Amino acid sequence: MFLPTQIIEFDEIVDTLLCKTADSNKFIRHDANLALDCMVTHIPIFHAIRALCNKGPDHKNALVRTAAARLIVCAVVIAGPQHILHPQSNEYTRRRIILNLVKFLNDKNTETR
Repeated sequence: MFLPTQIIEFDEIVDTLLCKTADSNKFIRHDANLALDCMVTHIPIFHAIRALCNKGPDHKNALVRTAAARLIVCAVVIAGPQHILHPQSNEYTRRRIILNLVKFLNDKNTETR
């Protein structure tokens, strides 16, 4: 689906949008969240999870971590747990989801949990 150069650009766009979810302007926050929601619903889950897990769970801002957690949960709900946990599905994506959800559960911010 993506060429190697497109993957890098896509990941940079997702990282920028995640940072914009913590902007002081509520309209920018709202638009960034809408764009990320649209991204999660319209691209394959493997690409969405890879891009979200690059910097989202380890970001220093709690709003960014909360947005990343919400988007990962939404991606899992859209794909369905049967698709994620199926032995034939991508093991890398499954491992990323489980490890990052555990990280979100241990987060000090209550909204991220």
